[in-house]
Amino acid sequence: MQFGKTPQDIEHRRRVFLIAFYAIVGSIFLVSFSVVSLIQGRTVFALILLANSVFCIAFMIYSRVTSRVRGVSYLFSAQAGALAVFLVLHGGVEGTGVYFTFSLTLMMVMIGITTLRSGIVISLVFLSVMTLGLYAELPGLYAYDAVHKSRIVLSLLAICIMALISEWVRIRSYAAITDTTEKLSADAHHDPLTKLLNRRGFEQEVGRMSGTDFPAVLALIDIDHFKRINDEYGHDAGDVALRCVAEYLRSNMKGRDMMCRWGGEEFVVLFRHTSLKNATKVLTQISDEARAGSISYGASTFRITFSAGLAQLRSKGEFQSGIQRADQLLYHAKESGRDRLVSDELRQVAVE
Repeated sequence: MQFGKTPQDIEHRRRVFLIAFYAIVGSIFLVSFSVVSLIQGRTVFALILLANSVFCIAFMIYSRVTSRVRGVSYLFSAQAGALAVFLVLHGGVEGTGVYFTFSLTLMMVMIGITTLRSGIVISLVFLSVMTLGLYAELPGLYAYDAVHKSRIVLSLLAICIMALISEWVRIRSYAAITDTTEKLSADAHHDPLTKLLNRRGFEQEVGRMSGTDFPAVLALIDIDHFKRINDEYGHDAGDVALRCVAEYLRSNMKGRDMMCRWGGEEFVVLFRHTSLKNATKVLTQISDEARAGSISYGASTFRITFSAGLAQLRSKGEFQSGIQRADQLLYHAKESGRDRLVSDELRQVAVE
């Protein structure tokens, strides 16, 4: 059975399943008992059971048609609680109605809990109504002795507490699993050093792009003389340089654009729905900012520049060919002296 991929979808599908399961199983039991009651001459009791079976099916159909499973959950829970109260106070057949209230109480709590607070409220209302009904001594109610009344209330209280604890553990466990899964997913799709997307995460995001994101511009960026930084100042200094470039990109890019550490000292930037001219202007601004700044590492201070190749994409199907074109243009930029941008149409823009 598929329960969805997002937490919201999983919870929605879980409730749809519970509503359908309880509706079908409950209707089978209710219709069976109503037929038996009709045969035994308990017409009113049979009609009440039959009406409840109709409500079960109606709730299930309504939840499927409207997708309002949260509201239906409350209605279903209220129905289960009301039927449980009726069976206890009416007595069912010679006082045996109380036996069926335990499963109804469990169903009431499990299906009615959308939050732990809602479960507690539902349980308190149910137990209060049940206690008042048992001890009110109103005419027409089944006559239990004092010992049975107290045992009924205590048994239902125990069921409510166990169901609430079970649901609380489920909710907390599910939240912990969801948090862990999201963290692992984030770790798997992001570069731990720069906190940008890694190649895998970037390619997945490209796969989610729509037609409104194009035309787009893909830029492949390479830090100039990165090996020299590592050799002269150490690999930790190289890590600092990588983080600085990532920060330059983050501070100048729009939220809809994507940034990625492609590997080593290479970064990939994808500008959504823009022109080569605009993308070049933004990258030029970032390059100017990087060149004007300085990086301090220990007692040393150094500067960084970068080269970039820019390729325009008309659709996400051109991504791989765009990477190849951007790589060729980047190679041309480095061969032409580095610290410059080279694009598809402009061919070469020297960074003065």
